[in-house]
Amino acid sequence: MLQWDASPHPWLEDRRPRLTLVGAVDDATGEVVVAHFRRQEDAQGYLEVLRTVVTTHGIPVAIYRDRSGIFERREREP
Repeated sequence: MLQWDASPHPWLEDRRPRLTLVGAVDDATGEVVVAHFRRQEDAQGYLEVLRTVVTTHGIPVAIYRDRSGIFERREREP
């Protein structure tokens, strides 16, 4: 089972740009399975993480996430 998460942070300190680390952690061992830097947390970043997990470790039994709204559909305001 994998946990997905992203962490926006000034990873490069005062150098630009501000990046978001998107990754997957093995829930049983705490091992970081894969992580990618992105400009923002988005679906493409999570799909890249999933592709890397599947090609290097196989298909996970389950994936869970925090309460981030990135996976929720939002109605557009008129």
